[in-house]
Amino acid sequence: MCNTKIDNLNIYIPDGFKNVKSKYSIGTSYYVPNDEKFEKATNYINISDANRYYDVLYKDDKRLQTIGAYKLMKSNNINSEFDLIKYYNNKRKKNSIFTSKNDIKMNYLADICVKNSILNSGRDLNYYLEGDLQGLMVENDNYRYIKLYDKGHNKYYSISISKYPKNPNYKEILTKDEINKIVKSIYFD
Repeated sequence: MCNTKIDNLNIYIPDGFKNVKSKYSIGTSYYVPNDEKFEKATNYINISDANRYYDVLYKDDKRLQTIGAYKLMKSNNINSEFDLIKYYNNKRKKNSIFTSKNDIKMNYLADICVKNSILNSGRDLNYYLEGDLQGLMVENDNYRYIKLYDKGHNKYYSISISKYPKNPNYKEILTKDEINKIVKSIYFD
């Protein structure tokens, strides 16, 4: 069912969509309806490489630099940022004078990861993706945002599927069934 390949990511892009480039986001693949311009698109899909949530702050956060994040994650059997988010939700303990140094560091790293993750709105539905696809998916009526981890190549991808019904030229192209078809088609080489 996949008809598009970007690096190691395979995905289905519905018929009637074209690939366009943006001068603002080099390295991002945008897909918009064939009869629409990028700037005024009523539906779009974009796919890009993504950073780890904590990598974005690494240069500016001295504490993050000194805790040895990668070594700490490895010693706690945390293989991806999604494992770190699960740690935050399931194993994180409140710090006290009895909290071990390892737990304090893990709590800090998990806090940073969750605060900078896509799980930031109580109005959206949030999902863990497990199994063949590892990642997170955020969904509401007008968009799905998916952040995936390609374990085989240690790389993250971001996929956004959006529609803008307030646009006066809006037409329903990305139906719920079509969006589900796109999501179900994703796999890595």
